[in-house]
Amino acid sequence: DLIPSTPVTGNSYSYFRELLHTRGAGPVAEGGAKPTSNVTFEQHTDTIKKLAVWMPVTDEALDDVPQLQSYLWELLRYDLKLEEEGQLLKGDGTGNNLNGVMTQATTFDPTLSRANDTAIDTVRRAIYQVRKQSKRAADAVVMSDLDWMNIELQKDGDYRIGILLVVALV
Repeated sequence: DLIPSTPVTGNSYSYFRELLHTRGAGPVAEGGAKPTSNVTFEQHTDTIKKLAVWMPVTDEALDDVPQLQSYLWELLRYDLKLEEEGQLLKGDGTGNNLNGVMTQATTFDPTLSRANDTAIDTVRRAIYQVRKQSKRAADAVVMSDLDWMNIELQKDGDYRIGILLVVALV
């Protein structure tokens, strides 16, 4: 749900990957020359991938339990959404797999870490890295339920749970 989608037709689609964005915005006096920004792109083409699932069920089973059909549809939709999420995040791009965000992302710069960093410190430093490299704010942070639980339940030396303040970075 974090990644916008665009309908396509055919067996392939083209997209552009930003290579370099040079920011030029700045104050200008009335009638003065306006500074110039620049951006360069690289065009890529990829093939359409299909995610699918089905479940065998007899007509009799569907007739016997009327709500079974809607339950199974919802279950299959859930299966598809989980697979889609996994592919968008971790797909390796081989065969019919999508090329996921994590398999293409820049790795975390360990020089940003400090000796006593907690997990939430590392997340914040990764947000800084995104901002520093792309000059844009990180739109979202994706992590496993286990990682988020460990952040939420982190305690200090007196076993007190810290208050987590979430700040929108604009």
